[in-house]
Amino acid sequence: MENQRFSPANEMLDDAREEIEALMTQLDAAKDDCSINKLAEKHIRRALLEMRGCLDYLAHQIWKTIGFNTEEHLIEFPICRDEGAFANAIRNRFPDLDDKHPEIYTLLLQFQPFNGNHWIEYLRKYVNVVKHRHPVQQRRKNQGVVWKIGNATAFEISGGGKVVLHGTTVQGTAPTTHAPIEFSETSNLGDVQAAYPTLDWTNRYESVKFNFPDDIDVCKMLDSSEQRIRVLLEKVAYCLR
Repeated sequence: MENQRFSPANEMLDDAREEIEALMTQLDAAKDDCSINKLAEKHIRRALLEMRGCLDYLAHQIWKTIGFNTEEHLIEFPICRDEGAFANAIRNRFPDLDDKHPEIYTLLLQFQPFNGNHWIEYLRKYVNVVKHRHPVQQRRKNQGVVWKIGNATAFEISGGGKVVLHGTTVQGTAPTTHAPIEFSETSNLGDVQAAYPTLDWTNRYESVKFNFPDDIDVCKMLDSSEQRIRVLLEKVAYCLR
């Protein structure tokens, strides 16, 4: 980007991208490790705060470059649920922005939740969670799993299906329990291994995701947010060149 004023914003996004890539690595590892029941909160926290910081830095650059008779400490990037709230936010932070710089006004308007950009509302929501040091609640969801004994495939399960063994001998090995042994997308590898301790059981999931409580995919939400903010940054910098 030619405009050096926005270098700090780019650095924030680069830092956010590093945190997101660390989460992606952990996500891939979870395909082979059912004990990973949540993604590292430190990476989620840092990614969220860096992206929010980038948006607010962007708002300050708009304020400084165009020039508004408003107090700088009140300036932050507007994220509003409806057009009325957006109009109030613009009036209080960037009065007459639609007249002074309609291109910037349109960009800010287009990025609002009420214009279909729901991701930015989730960004604000979870930034507020981590700012107050609340734990980031997550739920692991597995999709498709292959159960193996050594290198041989025993079961391939998907779509919520399952296989249940009742005292069944497997490769000449009787189970150590009379309880049913379930193989599914949610079964615990340790329980299966304990039932047949002499067999080398492994399982690998076709895909794994971790969701926030409102069923929002953590990695997908962070990844798409970073990309969209980067696009917005480029467009605003171009308008203010």
